[in-house]
This record gives sequence, C-alpha cells and structure tokens, in this order.
Amino acid sequence: MGRTIQTNVNEYLHSNKTGIESIEWALEENNTTKPKERNIPGGLGLKLICEFARMNNGKVQIVSSDGYWQLTRKKADSFTLSYPFPGTIVNLEFNLDDQSFYYLKEENEEDIIF
Repeated sequence: MGRTIQTNVNEYLHSNKTGIESIEWALEENNTTKPKERNIPGGLGLKLICEFARMNNGKVQIVSSDGYWQLTRKKADSFTLSYPFPGTIVNLEFNLDDQSFYYLKEENEEDIIF
C-alpha cells in the first residue's frame, strides 16, 4: 500500500496519465520521477529488468492504481482494472533453468570474473 506509479508520474510530469500510461512511461529507459536537482541516479531499473526477462523467457507483472501491465514470453499486455489498487506491486519470474550468460553492453566480457 502506498503511492502509485500513476501518482508519482503525474506529479512529476504535471500530467493526467492513466495507470497504464504511467506504468509504460516508467518502463522507458531514462525515465524517472526522482528529482533531477538532487542528482540521484534512476531510470534504468525497470527497463533493464524487462530486457533481462525478455531474453530469459521470464515474466514481469506490474499492478499500480488502475493499471495492470505484464510481459510474458516476449509479449507485453496491459489492461485497466475495474477497481484501482492503492499502491504498487511488481512481480518478477525468471527462468532458472536458463544456461545463458548475460552482461551489460557497457561491461567488458574479459573483466567478468564469475
């Protein structure tokens, strides 16, 4: 229970986005509601998690306010809830049988020690 993505995004952008529009905005790279003047990094987490879930054949589900968004088997779906949820839930499911090795583009493969 607590603040929703919709509340945070609309206050930050001074907009009137729906729950789904707010979740989708938050999923875009470099989008964050953290104040720029405080120099706090943000805007990578949800995008990075979704990219990993796509490659891993995992699942991401986000419920916030009246928005429901999910990524399953590389397909994203969303719909509006009949009754808004007073907070945000993020559910992550990863394929633990995946034998692939993942690293960020910025990382040098030779520097990875594990």
